Amino acid sequence: MTDQNFINISKNTSVENIKDWKLENSCFRISRSSSFALFAEEFAMGKLNSIIKQKIWIEFTYDPLKDDLEEFVRSFFCLNLIWNAEQIIYDEIDIKLKLVEHIWKIITENRGLVGSGKLHNIISRDPDYSIPNILRDSEATSFPHFDTFKRVFKSSGVSILGEGIFYGSRTENDVVSYLYESTKNSFEHGRTDNDGYSLNGFRGVSIRKIILNLNQLNIRSDIPEFFKKYISELVNNSKMSMESPGTGKLISASVVDTGIGIHKTLPKLVEDESEIEILVRSFKEGETRKPSSSAIEPGHGLSNIVNASQYLDAYLLVMSGKYIGGFDFSKKDTVISSSRFKETSRDQGTSLTIIWPPKKGGGDQIPLFGDS
Repeated sequence: MTDQNFINISKNTSVENIKDWKLENSCFRISRSSSFALFAEEFAMGKLNSIIKQKIWIEFTYDPLKDDLEEFVRSFFCLNLIWNAEQIIYDEIDIKLKLVEHIWKIITENRGLVGSGKLHNIISRDPDYSIPNILRDSEATSFPHFDTFKRVFKSSGVSILGEGIFYGSRTENDVVSYLYESTKNSFEHGRTDNDGYSLNGFRGVSIRKIILNLNQLNIRSDIPEFFKKYISELVNNSKMSMESPGTGKLISASVVDTGIGIHKTLPKLVEDESEIEILVRSFKEGETRKPSSSAIEPGHGLSNIVNASQYLDAYLLVMSGKYIGGFDFSKKDTVISSSRFKETSRDQGTSLTIIWPPKKGGGDQIPLFGDS
């Protein structure tokens, strides 16, 4: 593959690294150390449409058939990359068919919930596994009931944090209902392209525990400056949860897909309403899609994430098609506004990511995390 344009997926591949990818005739080189930095996978998911329009190849520097799945391989981006690759090479042999079978066996044997330690992914694949078994109620084709969804995330929280995560506080219900409605919105609107044709690919939900060396924060080139500022504010205001002296702990919850974007799932209120104005409106009560379940009130899912973000002193990152907006809710006057969104080189997909510091002692959040 001497004529290929090699894209090395290094440790902590950042958004800036992804912006530099040259996609024509590209070969993605994946090693055991390959990983994404904060927010980078969500950004990369929005470029998948541009990537898979090209012929792409993958080269592994290790044998992926001998692993349960390295963390990068089970990322939504890498799964989509593997399924769309022309060839996947290891030791000069095309292993694509075997690797696809290997990965799919692991996903289905785990009922769509894949992960261990600090990261759990709930994986959907369209069109044939749109609701993973772990979320299925009696009917495989209907979206799960709220209680089923909540039970799965409680289990993931126990595994990731070593403690209970969902017990019923106001904040917990806001977080779960946001994840529930966002995932349901992805199920109903994230599986077709702009022309209404069905998409083939992976999407889902990630729950992650993030550990940061606070003493090295300023020299980390893979962490965006806006997020460094958010972390510094948490530390300065004694809001950061500490894993150990000098080491901060955060929790991240993301819903990602490769669909058309939130702003294209709502009709315009007036003819000249802009896409960004529609996107901002989607976070207001009564504006999001209405779930059939009575477990949460219609149109409260995305507004609930604003409420939860305020209680949790969270950072919310919204990516919808080409638009990206970040919101620091540790500042009490923060609102979802048009001025915070900007256009990027992304061309599809939705990701909603909330990151927050689990708190010690007191406050509405305490049932979420016990005494950690």
